[in-house]
Amino acid sequence: MGLLFEGGVINMVKISVIIPIYNCEQYIEQCVRSVLRQTLKDLEVICVDDGSTDQSVQVLRELMRTDERIILCQQKNQGPGIARNTGMKRAEGKYIAFLDADDFYWDQNGLEQLWKVCEAKKAAAGASLQWCVNGLVERLEDFEENVEEEKIIHYAEQQADYHFCCYLFLREMLIKKEIYFPAYLRFEDPPFLVRALYEAEHIAVADICLYYYRRPVAGKRFNEERTLDLLSGLMDNVLFAQKHNLKPLLYRTVRRLEYEYMGIILENILLDDLRIIEKLQQLNNVIRKIKEDTNYIIRPLRGLLLYVNQYDCKIIRKIKAYDEVILYGAGRYGQLFLEFLEERNCLEKVSTIVVTEQKNNKSELRGIKVKALKDLKKHKDSLVLVAAGENFQQEMEQILRKHGYRNYEMIRDEFLYLMTAQWNAE
Repeated sequence: MGLLFEGGVINMVKISVIIPIYNCEQYIEQCVRSVLRQTLKDLEVICVDDGSTDQSVQVLRELMRTDERIILCQQKNQGPGIARNTGMKRAEGKYIAFLDADDFYWDQNGLEQLWKVCEAKKAAAGASLQWCVNGLVERLEDFEENVEEEKIIHYAEQQADYHFCCYLFLREMLIKKEIYFPAYLRFEDPPFLVRALYEAEHIAVADICLYYYRRPVAGKRFNEERTLDLLSGLMDNVLFAQKHNLKPLLYRTVRRLEYEYMGIILENILLDDLRIIEKLQQLNNVIRKIKEDTNYIIRPLRGLLLYVNQYDCKIIRKIKAYDEVILYGAGRYGQLFLEFLEERNCLEKVSTIVVTEQKNNKSELRGIKVKALKDLKKHKDSLVLVAAGENFQQEMEQILRKHGYRNYEMIRDEFLYLMTAQWNAE
């Protein structure tokens, strides 16, 4: 199917709101009406149908009968990034905003406030300081607490990579600099946002809550192909940050690779298809050079190496060598490790689960009592296994040593991620 356009626009367009649509019939009416209800009326709503097979287009056509500001573009399925690019090429507004079809605008005067602050400050980008996530209003993590409304932010100081839907962009800048979304099915918006804000240089902010975001379950949105696109997008931002000496962006992107997305990456690795492993190796080589550490191994690769080295068998052998095991950690990692032990018929080895403080922790997990570390009687012949994220391991080790424990071992969190991936695959 070629590209088709339907609908008309008003004469003067201040903002073009671009909505990519793919099978969102249950949300699309609320989404579009949230734009139409904005106090700023001089706008157009460019809905790009990306090959939907449900009733999304029919719902849109009914809405178009009531408001001439709605424009429908149709194309074959190519992903949300390409759909947004289509909308950008069709847009006539001075500024462009992006809205996903399963989300909507929260503040009815949000677009007007953003437009005013961009015009007043002559800024090529504007941002909302807050957004609403599944009903909870939050301040964007991109901005420090001392940022005030109508203040100008320098991108060199901020270096955001997320929340592109909370921004306005000067259309002339995007077109002139040829800033478009890459053709990725996942992580297509951070490379776009980074480039756009870098070119804008300055960002005008408004203390509003523009955007309502329905946060999905991340893992269910990924498969092998989308994981490859995720790694490509991360690589884009690593290289961009390196090229332009954007150190906070570089640090943030590497953290996303190693912590935020590690579980997803490991869940989607297929050992008979090396493409993800090859992407990880490419990223590892770039990050090694940046860190100037030839021995550095990124955490997803370390997790894979643990699997190759049969780390799980080594842990089980060690556990079986003791009459009693104490598990330190009752959070997500501790619960994952208990599940692993139950799978290996070793759960009965755990006599007690200890935590740093009893407050806000359950009294038992899987039938095993949870105690504060200070209340535990020392057993010199027991093995203490610490199940915690890498960020907390050093702190927990210090606490153990302070209480006189010497016989302990840190469970590698890469291993826990990998176990989760295996169970999900099954």
